[in-house]
Amino acid sequence: MITDASVADLQHRIHVLERRACTARFSALIAFAALAGLAWRQAPQGAETLRARRLEIVDERGVVRVAIGQDPKDTQRRSRACGLTVHDSTGAERGGFATMDDLSVVLGMDAPHGVGAPMRDRIGLQVDADGSASVGLIDNKTQIPVRLQSDAAGGGGLEFIGYDLERKVATIKRLAFAGESRREIPLGENK
Repeated sequence: MITDASVADLQHRIHVLERRACTARFSALIAFAALAGLAWRQAPQGAETLRARRLEIVDERGVVRVAIGQDPKDTQRRSRACGLTVHDSTGAERGGFATMDDLSVVLGMDAPHGVGAPMRDRIGLQVDADGSASVGLIDNKTQIPVRLQSDAAGGGGLEFIGYDLERKVATIKRLAFAGESRREIPLGENK
């Protein structure tokens, strides 16, 4: 038979169990918050520096569209470059911005693969190690018919370049503030 004392005893036991359950839930919540806080404090918050030899950005088909890195040691460029290259939808390089091992810095744009000579550079903006600078337009034969040139010692001008492949010379006609000049250089020389 159930007496008032047994009901009171059961109510007391239920009350004690509810309080213990509440305390257990509260303790679990505090422990979880403490662990989460500890994990958050120890997790990396973002790297200040990302170090890699090469970084490639690819499109949805996996074709490299932008690459940041350094040329291999056996590069086919005039000097080994380190910088950024931009590629078309076929993956062919179409331009770039780089510092070169010869201490120049260049920005170039290339013709599509298969257009003109295999060397596809068509516009070049360059600052040489001596501080001189040039903007050259390059035709599909890889000749520079026109160039805007500043000289390291000062001055500069607009240059028109004609090529005599039989004599293996280029004639450079320069229009400058001081007047017009003309000179010949053997083909293969840079300036």
